[in-house]
Amino acid sequence: MPRQVFHDKSLTVFMAAFEPFGGRSCNTSADLLQALISSKMPPGIRLAESAILPVDFATAWQILQPQVLKTKPDLVLLMGEKQGGSLTIESHARNLRRHGSATRKIAADKARFYTSKIVSEQLLAELPLATRQLFMLSENAGDYLCNFVYFMMLSVEPAINALFLHVPARSPQQFRKGAADDVKAVCDLIFSVKRILSGAGNNSDTKAIDGSGTNGMPRENQRRLLMADKHLVACEQEHEMITVLKHFKKGSSKENVDKMQNACRSWKKDSGAKYKPKNRDNFYKYLQEKGVLGKLS
Repeated sequence: MPRQVFHDKSLTVFMAAFEPFGGRSCNTSADLLQALISSKMPPGIRLAESAILPVDFATAWQILQPQVLKTKPDLVLLMGEKQGGSLTIESHARNLRRHGSATRKIAADKARFYTSKIVSEQLLAELPLATRQLFMLSENAGDYLCNFVYFMMLSVEPAINALFLHVPARSPQQFRKGAADDVKAVCDLIFSVKRILSGAGNNSDTKAIDGSGTNGMPRENQRRLLMADKHLVACEQEHEMITVLKHFKKGSSKENVDKMQNACRSWKKDSGAKYKPKNRDNFYKYLQEKGVLGKLS
């Protein structure tokens, strides 16, 4: 990705969310947008403009596109609701939309899907560990209006950096309870985008998952561990720590696979009270103690 220069040292962001629909009085994506507007953006981040979009295929994109083109932001952050789960970063928009009980292409002359050029393992790696745990990555933004607007943004305006964030639907009372954490998480996410776009990201020395140095671990092995981390965030199941091995095996040397496999087996059997609870963070600490993170070659 070409490096961008921010002349005023600020990343300008256009944020959009959706209005309530289905007879509800609130939409959590709009609640989060309002909370972000009311909060103080971190240094280096400037909110250029925002919009609350109608839940309507005929008008949502027609409203969004001219506002984005007028503002010319460095980043367009789109937000919409989903049922349950975590804050979800969508990497793809599919050429597919719901039409009654069936689905059809959004545009016959477009590709099957478009990928955001700023969603990657590095984006997660740039986040503080505590924030990273609040997010999951997804490759399926659905087949409704969220996916539609994201698809139009990525396919029609490819020169503009765009990111879609699905927000778990909550009541106003539930949202207010966790609003501060959500606002901080989104601000951290935007700041990570800024680091990547400006070339200040940790490209030459990617850190291990728990924040420690990787002691010269080859870039490809770092990438595979981050891919594994992406899966672990998505599944959110303690007993699926062994999934790390499945991702790591692809293309790795037999020696490295054996190291990882032995570590996974011993973790499942006898990692001991020192690593309770058996969660993701303790798993990576265990891998480091076993030398898997620091000694892979």
